[in-house]
Amino acid sequence: MRSNPSLVCLLIIVTLSLLLLHSDSAPQAFRRDPGHPQWHHGAFHDVKDSVRSDVRRMLHSRAEVPFQVPLEVNVVLVGLTGDGGYRYSIDSHKLEEFLRVSFSSHRPSCLETGEPLDIEHHIVYNVFPAGQPELIELEKALKAAMVPAGTSRETDFGREVPAFEVDAMAVEPVFHSLYSYIFDMESGRYSGEEMDRPVPSAIFIVNFDKVRVDPRKKDIDLESLMYGRISQLTEEEMKKQEGDYVYRYRYNGGGASQVWLSSGRFVVIDLSAGPCTYGKIETEEGSVSSKTLPRLRNVMFPRGLSVANDHSAHDIFVGQVAALVATTIEHVIAPDVRFEIVDTTTRLLVPIIVLHNHNRYNIMDKGHNYSVDIQAIEAEVKKMVHTGQEVVMIGGMHALHRHEKLAIALSKAMRSHSLQETKTDGRFHVHTRTYLDGAILKEEMERSADVLAAGLLEMSDPSLSSKFFLQQHWMDESDGSSDSVLKHKPLWATYSSKRGKDKKKRAEEKKQKVSFIVLEHQNEKIPLSYVSETERRHAIPSQAQRHILAGLASVVGGLSAPYEKASHIHERPLVNWLWATGCHPFGPFSNTSQVSQMLQDVALRNTIYARVDSALRRIRETSESVQIFAGEYLKTPLGEPVKGKKNKSSTELWVEKFYKKTTNLPEPFPHELVERLEKYLDNLEEQLVDLSSLLYDHRLQDAHLNSSEILQSSIFTQQYVEHVLANEKEEMKCCAIEYKFPVQSSQNFIYAGILLAGFFVYFVLTLVIAPNLGGYHKRSTEENQAHVFLTCLAGTGVIALNLGRYSEKREEDVYREKSAVTFCWVYVRSDIASNLGGYSKKRREDILLKKSDVSTTLEIRMSGYANIVSTVRQLKGTQ
Repeated sequence: MRSNPSLVCLLIIVTLSLLLLHSDSAPQAFRRDPGHPQWHHGAFHDVKDSVRSDVRRMLHSRAEVPFQVPLEVNVVLVGLTGDGGYRYSIDSHKLEEFLRVSFSSHRPSCLETGEPLDIEHHIVYNVFPAGQPELIELEKALKAAMVPAGTSRETDFGREVPAFEVDAMAVEPVFHSLYSYIFDMESGRYSGEEMDRPVPSAIFIVNFDKVRVDPRKKDIDLESLMYGRISQLTEEEMKKQEGDYVYRYRYNGGGASQVWLSSGRFVVIDLSAGPCTYGKIETEEGSVSSKTLPRLRNVMFPRGLSVANDHSAHDIFVGQVAALVATTIEHVIAPDVRFEIVDTTTRLLVPIIVLHNHNRYNIMDKGHNYSVDIQAIEAEVKKMVHTGQEVVMIGGMHALHRHEKLAIALSKAMRSHSLQETKTDGRFHVHTRTYLDGAILKEEMERSADVLAAGLLEMSDPSLSSKFFLQQHWMDESDGSSDSVLKHKPLWATYSSKRGKDKKKRAEEKKQKVSFIVLEHQNEKIPLSYVSETERRHAIPSQAQRHILAGLASVVGGLSAPYEKASHIHERPLVNWLWATGCHPFGPFSNTSQVSQMLQDVALRNTIYARVDSALRRIRETSESVQIFAGEYLKTPLGEPVKGKKNKSSTELWVEKFYKKTTNLPEPFPHELVERLEKYLDNLEEQLVDLSSLLYDHRLQDAHLNSSEILQSSIFTQQYVEHVLANEKEEMKCCAIEYKFPVQSSQNFIYAGILLAGFFVYFVLTLVIAPNLGGYHKRSTEENQAHVFLTCLAGTGVIALNLGRYSEKREEDVYREKSAVTFCWVYVRSDIASNLGGYSKKRREDILLKKSDVSTTLEIRMSGYANIVSTVRQLKGTQ
């Protein structure tokens, strides 16, 4: 039977089509399917109203409310959906809710002052799991990168098991692929400046199956597991999930750890690695041990080898994972700011000055282990400054013996101490070792700042010296047209704390920011007081580039080390060595001369935070100065302070009351100041809300410009308010309260005036009434005197009753009482004059009757001014 060639070709085509269809339909790692869940970045609309409300409270009241900045944190669970180690699974929605309730905010502090910033992060969590193909792809890369590293002792049972080490830089590209796959950030697709889109920060929490990734087992086909179903474990298989080995990560040869910071915008927490131990010798603070990170073995077997059935262990594990996420945010994603004010010059000069006392090699020559790559350092520094800032970095090498000031500074810093050691002969040997005191050297170098910044710089590059420093020609005649202002000055002690601290502490803070000095030593390694596992960490003095970059990152970007955190209670930074490993140049457990993109973002945000924090403090100082001025000069006409309502809020500003016209009190300063302040605060409110949105969307360049405008406007407003208040104080000096007489003296004058008024009334009545008394001569002298005295007493009593209440009235009441007194006196005088006309025809008993009538009239007048007229008319009618 002959085969048909066309039929054979058709069968081959159909077979290939089926194979291609099967391969396309099979799950693949990092492939986007139509139903792939998308990452959403739009939570600012949910918190915009609360941000605006907090900003309004902060600006328009005395409430110390920090500036709210939403911060999005993405937590990716890898191998925690029933497909990783122990087949353990975590409900992502419950974990997200737990994080939102327990760790909803974070307020960074300043390491320089120890005080919290006026900025608080409102953390928005996104927790979602990764798929099975991505987990298997990561396990393949991890298994291929494992290298034997001797043995290690188990923590629980103390037995020796094989140990493997994984170079984190080898598996980092696979994690980058996972990051790009989840957040749609293709590597190299967008540049840092062109990417006008949100950039997420991620925390990868992974749980690998140690049995599958065991490098000693070659028979496990991970490719088939990528497409197939992962079987569940029996109780016996569950007990063997540790694999009888341990593995650890080392980032570029740094300390061994199970967490590490990548060169991108994510961190990795491997729950199946380790446990690891590292920290400072003889110090418990910040040390990492087997109990630092949660382990699934303790969850599955809390009481030995029996499988746990209760939910308490699971709840504790979820809480530990959430606390680990919060620690990562505090130390890596949103750490503390090192300096209160970050220098934001448009032109930054960084001279690397090398002083040597030997001729064995040149540190500036490229291609050696001891070389300093200035171009690489400059590239890293430029990533930590905003667009538009110019960074100029030069290097110069000078012989120490040619600069006597620097040689003297070095000589003053040399110290020696005695050391007793036991040799092989069993005896103590005392010898002296010479060392260099870094604090003294830094102080002496600070005094020689002019030599370092100007003299050596001019020797290295004369063109830059003329560009950054004004050349003074003292012997030349000044034509008046040259610039007489210093263009740039060396930033040796630019930053000084503005808080109320003692001089000693302020001097210590200034020393920490003067400069950074890297000392090279002739020994190959210098032992440090830090240990990783069972090995002591060493510093390699010939490799100075990492330390130079660490100092520049602190000075230029305001970065704090990922293991430091400010503590206001302890008045010093506290350390936590958990995040001392990874892609950063800080600390004894790091070994790289690069700065992670996540820390670069932190450096850019620190500049913005420092400006906003300074602006908000200026605004609070301005509002407080207005409050103090109003409290000092806003008083009653008699000098008493204005008493507010009992239920008045203590945070209410006088500016708000005057602007909204909720008070009838006179304004102690021009109303133009009130209107201008309110207009400025309203504009600032919109700017701060926009700034919060820009920071949330990671539009750092726009946020940088916005923060600059906010700081400038706050400076101008503060100067304007100070100028207006100073002028008002000058105008009010003639009306100062302290020049008034005491209260007792003023009352004595009032009583004296009342007495004089009584005598005046007496004489006036005597002159006016005497001609009208026809039968006045028939009376006795005693009767006439008593009659006139009672009349004067009645008028004087009315005046005394009215004037006695002046000190308790406000200004408008005082004017009203004046008119009432005048009216009553005129009316009483006419009434008494008309009534006394018939006194000559009356007898002595009538005079006594008039006495009682006058007394009754006075008692009635004491009840109020409204009844004075009616009382007098009634008295007239009875007569």
